[in-house]
Amino acid sequence: MRPEAARRLAKAERFLHQATILDETVMTETVIHGAYYAMFHAAAAVLLERTGKAPKTHAAMVGQFSGIARTAGKDAELLARRFNRAESRRLIADYDDVPAEEDDAASVRASAIEFLALCRRLLGV
Repeated sequence: MRPEAARRLAKAERFLHQATILDETVMTETVIHGAYYAMFHAAAAVLLERTGKAPKTHAAMVGQFSGIARTAGKDAELLARRFNRAESRRLIADYDDVPAEEDDAASVRASAIEFLALCRRLLGV
């Protein structure tokens, strides 16, 4: 694996660990934020490994990963859609003045766990 991709995957794993040890009923926004960034960095690792570069914007990251997912099967396509949803939930958690929902935190975290498993598989690790 390219060193850049390995570093991004390691960062994704750290964010996922942080999101999984927190209580979503107490740290709702933090769980959503961490789970989303776990997905973001895992997607970057896949793109770096496959193309040698990763996009700088969140929308481009989601879009380019979705392109890879289309060729990787139905499960990958579903998880790419969940990545897109996680981004919208992260924006709410980070910027809206209303509290994020506990159910959203649990859902985004569960999606992140599956998403990282997919990315590990795509990376062959």
